[in-house]
Amino acid sequence: MRAGADVLAFGADVGHTPAEQAPAYRHLLAQVQSDPELRRRLDESVQRILRVKAQYGLFAWQPTDPQAALQILGQATHLAAAQEIAHASVTLLRDEQARLPIPADGALLVVWPKNAGNLGRALAACHPDVQTLMVSADPTAAEIDQVMRQARRAAAVVVGTAEARGRPGQARLVNALSQTRLVVVALQSPYDLLRFPDTSTYLASYGDAPASLAAVADVLCGVTSARGALPVDLPDLYARGSGN
Repeated sequence: MRAGADVLAFGADVGHTPAEQAPAYRHLLAQVQSDPELRRRLDESVQRILRVKAQYGLFAWQPTDPQAALQILGQATHLAAAQEIAHASVTLLRDEQARLPIPADGALLVVWPKNAGNLGRALAACHPDVQTLMVSADPTAAEIDQVMRQARRAAAVVVGTAEARGRPGQARLVNALSQTRLVVVALQSPYDLLRFPDTSTYLASYGDAPASLAAVADVLCGVTSARGALPVDLPDLYARGSGN
């Protein structure tokens, strides 16, 4: 807040819980009450927030009729817009061994953690021979062994990761598959690459909603090309704006 942040949003990040919000609020309140300069900073933030709310007419807000909303949400134009946004976002950061698009001949093993959307179902829509295996959010040694056994019978392997930074089992899984024809897809955070920086083929989808999964599947199968650019820096690997 002293640095100028107007809104403090936290509690859902890896390693944190919403239970931290109440004591943090009490601490900040005590600081504001005892420090006139910090109170002025708070007033500045409040004024900025109120101006933006007024700009968007939020003070004249009226509750939405749930039944009316159901008639609007999910319209074809909305779904098409979501799909276009998803296709424009998929980022190919690395394909050092030219593994994309994935050949249609031979079995494709698709592995993803249960804390992410169904990547296997998305790929089954564009690949004729998909074998799927969902593992724990933090895969165990037994699960990794099972994946390795199935990988021996596959022509290619796609592994989806989801917040691997806080789940070392996902990194162990990716590293164990390094000698296979492996493609890794970050289904949520592109920072996952920092846990397995030697991966030779790596994409980021920035989300595991159906539109995002369909978009990344289309890139993997060669239906479309990756058009996205990295929105953040991956220290010592890629700068913001990277993408093939």
